Amino acid sequence: MNDATEFDHFIDIGIQMHDIFKNIVNDTAKHIAEEYQGTAPRQSGFMADSAYHTTSEESTYGQGGSPPKGASLLPEVDKPENDLEAYASVAASYGAYVEFGTRHQGAQPRFYPAIDKMWGEMQLELENIESQLGG
Repeated sequence: MNDATEFDHFIDIGIQMHDIFKNIVNDTAKHIAEEYQGTAPRQSGFMADSAYHTTSEESTYGQGGSPPKGASLLPEVDKPENDLEAYASVAASYGAYVEFGTRHQGAQPRFYPAIDKMWGEMQLELENIESQLGG
């Protein structure tokens, strides 16, 4: 056996890292939507339940309940162009008004705090990537 083949595992490591990054990105988007669903203000429940995540392989868009009178689902975000991108979104047409507030009501931010929380968890996952690489 050639000595070079015993230590040249760069292709295998690259494939493993790609899969790990893909899983971390997809899980982060999913957890952002779940965190938002768990903490968003609820009157009808539609806004919280309209949170979804989209990856190159799946989307949970439109799995919430029916919109209340005067509300609707915003269009679904485009599917990511590759498997290292994922999106978390809120589809309730009035979600931004609740998140940022209006001149008549104070802001009740839950989406951006969910992003901040999951960003920290994603960074921890990335810091521990070496432990996830096989042999």
